[in-house]
Amino acid sequence: MNVMFRARSILQLTVVGFFAVAALLIAALLVTAQQLDNLSDRSQVTVGDAARAMSASRQLIEQTREMERNALQYVILGDASIYQLYVNRRQEFTAAARLLISLDLGGEAAQFAAILVQDEAEAFVRLSNSPDRRRVESDYLNFSRMAYQIADSIETWIDEQQTSLREQSETTQRALTAQAFLFIGAASVLAVLFTILITRPLRQ
Repeated sequence: MNVMFRARSILQLTVVGFFAVAALLIAALLVTAQQLDNLSDRSQVTVGDAARAMSASRQLIEQTREMERNALQYVILGDASIYQLYVNRRQEFTAAARLLISLDLGGEAAQFAAILVQDEAEAFVRLSNSPDRRRVESDYLNFSRMAYQIADSIETWIDEQQTSLREQSETTQRALTAQAFLFIGAASVLAVLFTILITRPLRQ
């Protein structure tokens, strides 16, 4: 009976030791995967926001130029079809600006875009009621400058995000290296411990 008990105990120790070391290594893999997923998710969000912001910025600059041209043509010719063309371009202009406002760019781009939408709305009212060439030229000179300021602000934000991602990647790499040594050390200690617990009754 004593031999049977010891045999069962040794078998139990072997199984428990195996699962303990395996569980520790699995935990290490899960922690590593979670940290890498977090870094990957942030990178994907940043890249997506940057692409949308750059596209909206280019759209904003392009529509600002075209709207200025249409506004001046309307002031000179008074053609209703040109006015309608301006209205259509204005919708694309507003959509691009509101996209920039909705994105979490963290800088001045969203603020400039909100100001630009408000100023253009006021200019549109003036254009509809009492069009004046000098005022249109003055308005769109300011709009053009602000559109380029938005583009510069977006580029600055992208540079900051790239720096932040690089720093986070380096921090994650150092953390994973430290965790690898920690888990390997803990697994080694468990292996030695269970080896002693298993071999001791065999020697006895």
